[in-house]
Amino acid sequence: MMREKAVVFGPHRTLVGVWTEARDPANSIDVPAVIILNSGLVPHTGIWRLHVRLARALATIGVPSLRFDLSGIGDSEPPRDALPLEQIVRRDIDAAATYAREAQGIGRLVTLGLCSGARDALATAGRRDDVSGLVAIDLVADLRTWQFKAVDIGGRLLNLESWTNTLTGRNRRMESLVRMVTGGEAAPADDREPTEVAAGVRTMLTRDDLASQLAPLVDRGTRLLFLYSAGLEENYNHRAQFEEALPDLAKAPEVEVDFFPKANHTFEEPAQQRALIARITRWCAEAFGTSD
Repeated sequence: MMREKAVVFGPHRTLVGVWTEARDPANSIDVPAVIILNSGLVPHTGIWRLHVRLARALATIGVPSLRFDLSGIGDSEPPRDALPLEQIVRRDIDAAATYAREAQGIGRLVTLGLCSGARDALATAGRRDDVSGLVAIDLVADLRTWQFKAVDIGGRLLNLESWTNTLTGRNRRMESLVRMVTGGEAAPADDREPTEVAAGVRTMLTRDDLASQLAPLVDRGTRLLFLYSAGLEENYNHRAQFEEALPDLAKAPEVEVDFFPKANHTFEEPAQQRALIARITRWCAEAFGTSD
């Protein structure tokens, strides 16, 4: 039987979350706990209650989890000191790891997050040797390739709305394409990268940055699952793109990648959310030997 309980932890007991116990804790001693991180300012329930449903699904296959709010988000108190955000996030996640180890007796972790949460999950995996797995959902990184551009242009050429917007002056990308083909001057470019506009972030990982962070994880045998939605269309738009951008890493046995062509960035549609949860639980069962 699955059990959930509200927990308070951290150096000053200011962090609040929910611990979801594995269905059969006695058979889950060697299974890592999944630390589920906030996506932006969305509380620990997750967008469209994704984190709640995911935690409960993991419990049914014997995987415990902690979904919690970083300082200043949801139920957790604001930070008591004026540290940079990166340091606060790092300290909070370390406190969650300490809770899993000291209060629950679990020394291995899987870090999981969507968008900004994926970025925090990756950073944590890179600096903590007790992280055995990483699940990064819609991690914003520059993985655009010539194949990405071909798929992007092809889709827009076949899209009636794109042509309508072009003819009415509302489609900057199609306008630039037409100007390029006809030899005209390119339209003025937005100073920001397209992914920055779409995802609302200031910076994104370069391909080299991502590769340099992933290589040590692969070398130490960390299991890695990258999941992408069609909602990142400005940055990621087809199933083979990760392999095209990072071929050496993609072929490593520790790395798995999947693409959800019908999902938006928040996995709002119930069927797509269920598919996402099923993919993650299947990966956990296979990677860590739990029952499915």
